[in-house]
Amino acid sequence: MPGGEPDEGRAGEDEQVGLGAVDDPGAVDRDHRTDHREHLGEDRGHSRGPGAGGAADLGDQRLAQRGGHADEHRDQRDDQHHRDGGGDVLPVLRERLRKLVCDFPIDQNYFAWQAFARHYKQEGPRALPPYLDPAAFATVSRMATRVAALNRSMTDVLAARAAASLDAYVLLDAQDWMTDDQLGALWQEITRTARPGARVIFRTGGADDILPGRVAPALLGRWRYDAPASRAGFAADRSAIYGGFHLYRFEG
Repeated sequence: MPGGEPDEGRAGEDEQVGLGAVDDPGAVDRDHRTDHREHLGEDRGHSRGPGAGGAADLGDQRLAQRGGHADEHRDQRDDQHHRDGGGDVLPVLRERLRKLVCDFPIDQNYFAWQAFARHYKQEGPRALPPYLDPAAFATVSRMATRVAALNRSMTDVLAARAAASLDAYVLLDAQDWMTDDQLGALWQEITRTARPGARVIFRTGGADDILPGRVAPALLGRWRYDAPASRAGFAADRSAIYGGFHLYRFEG
């Protein structure tokens, strides 16, 4: 788990589906012990395999959504950046660079080491992703059989799951690249498969939550946006790549 030791104690508690990575999940929802795990790549979903206490692992939905809509989706992301910068994207980029350099100790931030040195810290205490930490090797090896990689749309994978069968959904920034119809179909399946109290986390290129006005109110109204936890998650995001971090809780 980023920012801490591998969370062995929660291995069988929640069923989770996800597309990408969350930095320092403990800071996002420490009081409620939200179950977020770092997956091994942003363009390939990695999580626990289906079954008792497992989760379906999903291929990156962004790849499926870009065909035929790439220019439209790129424009959506550019619009988010320009809106955040008052019409100018440069202040947005400067602020994200400042956050990467100034808001976290450089010797502990492996995102900064990759950004500036193109490698991880070699001397002294090393800053490494948890799955590369030698201390976590035994845990990673033991859990490797619980990983299932599926190169499929999350919407399609969820459609094959039973109702009320999942606790947590990790979307990374995939929704930035979706049309309104695709967002509606995805959230229809998320809502159908969600257990009471289920959580959805995702990032956005811009600061704003992109769901209001794009997902039907009757559907989105069954979820509660957790603004304090979303702000805390964004503040703790050491990658400084994204403009927003968002957490929704299922109210039934």
